[in-house]
Amino acid sequence: MWLDLLFQGCMDAVQSEQVSRTIRILCTALISFVFLIAISSLFLLVFVIEGQGLFRRGIFLNCACRLLAVFEGYREEKEKEAVMKPDIEKTRNYYRNLGPENICDCAYCQNYCARVKTAYPEVARYLDSLGVDIEKPFETSPLEPDENGYLEYCVCQYIVFGSCPKDFTHRIGDVTFGRSDCHPNTGIDEEHFVLDFYPIRLPFEEPESEDIDL
Repeated sequence: MWLDLLFQGCMDAVQSEQVSRTIRILCTALISFVFLIAISSLFLLVFVIEGQGLFRRGIFLNCACRLLAVFEGYREEKEKEAVMKPDIEKTRNYYRNLGPENICDCAYCQNYCARVKTAYPEVARYLDSLGVDIEKPFETSPLEPDENGYLEYCVCQYIVFGSCPKDFTHRIGDVTFGRSDCHPNTGIDEEHFVLDFYPIRLPFEEPESEDIDL
């Protein structure tokens, strides 16, 4: 009985949004480990260990197949949970209605908007597949320009309508994507999330006009 309670506790922790990502990963690994050990033990009893009658081997094989089916169902369920579900048309309409007045006009952000699509075409195509316009970021976090005249943006954030699990990850080259839980208030009531990615490195030239704020 205590094993059932432990297993159910781990399942609840994995599915809970209030549990930290680290704990969820550990619980997922523990559940997978227990399943694999149990399945391996049953197959050992059926095919390796001698002295088992045909009837008993049949029972063990049936249990192993059932357990394997349960584990496969659990694995497929976890894969579904880790998939982003964007509302592409709603997202595309949102960005279509964003004007220049909605974009930060500081030199660093304007540099990002002007250069990022050309410098990172694969990232731009991926965002476009979600309905996102890469040239209209919600928020960027630039560092200071380095000695080579390059500016690194450690976080770039975009609004996407739909849903996304906390542990979502995606990677294109050196750029890593994830769902952000730390961002300014979006002011949107409909279901949405903030997608962020990093790092982005772009050339930067100091603006000639002194009226442009950094």
